[in-house]
Amino acid sequence: MRASSQGSFGPKTILRTGIALIVITSPVVVARFAGSLQRPKDLKAEDYLFIVGYIFFFELGILYIYIALVIFRLAALQAGTMPLYATISQDLLRLQIVFFVTTSSLWICLWMIKFSLMAVYKRLLVGKAYLIA
Repeated sequence: MRASSQGSFGPKTILRTGIALIVITSPVVVARFAGSLQRPKDLKAEDYLFIVGYIFFFELGILYIYIALVIFRLAALQAGTMPLYATISQDLLRLQIVFFVTTSSLWICLWMIKFSLMAVYKRLLVGKAYLIA
């Protein structure tokens, strides 16, 4: 396997990985909620936290797919393998905005899934000794 000047992977790898993660995760989330959606009264706090975490994960994957080409274009520009182009200032602004959003989205996604698991454990481990621990 030959490494390119961009490293061992390129924008197509990020694109394929992002699509694969979304395609693998979406059926799992749909299967998780398939039975629950018929009876909305049975939805609990962990279900809502889980779906909010999935929405932020989905948004995160889409944004990384969207910005991958810009990242590699700017890396090629920095390495000197590409000449300056007219829309570099728009690309830099777009990169800043997307990285600001993805940083907060990643943390929100992680914390929503963590809170969802904590809500499940709280429901499963009834008893004062477990809640204190």
